[in-house]
Amino acid sequence: MEQCILDIKELSSNDTGNVNLKEINLEVNSSEVHALVGEYGAGKELVVNVLTGAEKKISGRVFFDGIDVTNKIKIGGSTDIMFLLEEPMVAEGLTVAENMYMLRSHSNVIKLINHSKINHTVKELIARFDLGISEKTHVYKLSTEEKKLIELLRLCIYEPRLVVLYEPTANLSSKSQDLLLRILTELKEKGTGILYVTNKWDEAMKYSDRISVLSEGVLCGTLSSEEAKDKPEKLLRLILGWKKSDSIKRETEEIETEDIIDAVLRAAEYLTSNYEINDVLKMLENYTCKIMESDSCYVYLVDEKTRTIMDTIKHKETELVEAALNDEVVMRIMDNKKLFVSNFDDVLFEKLFKSIRNTETIVCDPVSVRSHHTALFQVGYRKFYEPTEKQKKIFHTLSRQVALAIDNTRLMGSSVLLQESHHRIKNNLQTIVSLINIQKRSLDRKTGSEVEDLLDNVVSRVKSIAAVHDLLSHDELGRSIINLKSLVDTIVRFNIVDGTLQVRKDLDDIFIPYDKASGISLTISELINNCVKHAFKDLENGLISISCKSFDDNVEIIVEDNGTGFPNRSFSEKDEKLGLSLARSIVENQFDGTLEISSEKGARVKILIPKESLLLTRGS
Repeated sequence: MEQCILDIKELSSNDTGNVNLKEINLEVNSSEVHALVGEYGAGKELVVNVLTGAEKKISGRVFFDGIDVTNKIKIGGSTDIMFLLEEPMVAEGLTVAENMYMLRSHSNVIKLINHSKINHTVKELIARFDLGISEKTHVYKLSTEEKKLIELLRLCIYEPRLVVLYEPTANLSSKSQDLLLRILTELKEKGTGILYVTNKWDEAMKYSDRISVLSEGVLCGTLSSEEAKDKPEKLLRLILGWKKSDSIKRETEEIETEDIIDAVLRAAEYLTSNYEINDVLKMLENYTCKIMESDSCYVYLVDEKTRTIMDTIKHKETELVEAALNDEVVMRIMDNKKLFVSNFDDVLFEKLFKSIRNTETIVCDPVSVRSHHTALFQVGYRKFYEPTEKQKKIFHTLSRQVALAIDNTRLMGSSVLLQESHHRIKNNLQTIVSLINIQKRSLDRKTGSEVEDLLDNVVSRVKSIAAVHDLLSHDELGRSIINLKSLVDTIVRFNIVDGTLQVRKDLDDIFIPYDKASGISLTISELINNCVKHAFKDLENGLISISCKSFDDNVEIIVEDNGTGFPNRSFSEKDEKLGLSLARSIVENQFDGTLEISSEKGARVKILIPKESLLLTRGS
């Protein structure tokens, strides 16, 4: 017989930021996964903070197995209640096995435990779930995903009465998510109650038995997972906040909701498949134009750190309309964090745009993911338009789907990034091995300079790999994209150690995906190395100039020096050394670009790469 393990009664909060909880009543039974679902800012994290003891400005009571534990629960304070939060909670300096058992005692646990016994137990557990991690590995050597898997396995050892999961699939690959489901099933069979807190309603239907929906601090309703699977539109109406009051309910009953529900369902379908972010956003823009009856729709992808527009995806019902905002206007609207409406009657309307045609009204909604400015969502109209409160709510609903699309893409990028890294590092290392083997086989037939050229190419390969992964390792948002400006700075730092050389840089913020960064890094490394090695043998005050500029259709990269120039003024492809040949091959074959070499006042290499071959999304 099921027993109530966690009972939250009339939980409210005061002065806790943007959202306050309002009389939340929620139960988690034994042998049950109860999902608490809500979008960003719904109050989910606040509920978790109350349970962990991090938030104490509350009223109401929290009961565990019938005992009042309000403001008494602490993370790690008991093995009866365990938490898995978004970021792993592990001891970096301990081994995998030691981390599994670190809750068995107090601070002297490592001195008292039987290492031989726990190593054997953990080894068997790891083998049962086929993780491929050694129980003796120190945790600091593991990836974020592997650390989260260690936390999951720890649940199997302690078999707690209650588990609270907060966004548990963050940074998990599809294989690891299957492992999560397997472990949750095992815990349920042993009587554990599980509170699964997430913003992903499709995950809630997959993992849970019951689903409760939280919106703006209010618990809107609870459905069984069977009911949600049978009628997903019922769940989505709760998530989208359309049943908070009778007045809103009557209003929404008067409008057609099928297109909105269909858009959300289609977005979920796209996000669980292999579609790229461009495909998902294009689909949402198409639906938005239909639902909002607009003539255009734009998504401006924003890099908050550099305040740069990384890319713009647009959908237009006709080519006769255009409404592309100036970059600084996009950032100003983002900073305001509010819905923005402007029309032709506004004095400064036309000055908002870098390109406008047949547009008299725009409506914009800033999109934030995990408190970070991520995008601006915009619709445009050929005629004057004043959205009603109902239409603003619908537009904000669609805007939140854009946030989910971007966040899911970011998380998928994080979870597959390690696998993709392994693949590309392997390819680069294989190339390095091939170059070394070539050098070995033909050593007796090559001159010293030719051998040196081969070895320089090997070194350049290694440095280009290092430059890319150095940037990825420092990205605070966990994205698999790179700013070309930062990449050039890193390449210069890795390649130029001669303090007498000056480097002049003129670099735009140009964002490229990880899978393109390795080729670009290697190309620029080769060009810089060519300057360093050949340009300044008999000269002082050497100068290398590097330019990366973004134009309408192309990205232009120029590397030039004030050195001796190339030996042959009529320089041809057949005269190119190995490094330059490699750079040309990458530019022409991987990016469909062009590479031009000239030798006037020093050496100059100009590269033109079509934007559609390089940037984050495929065209507009």
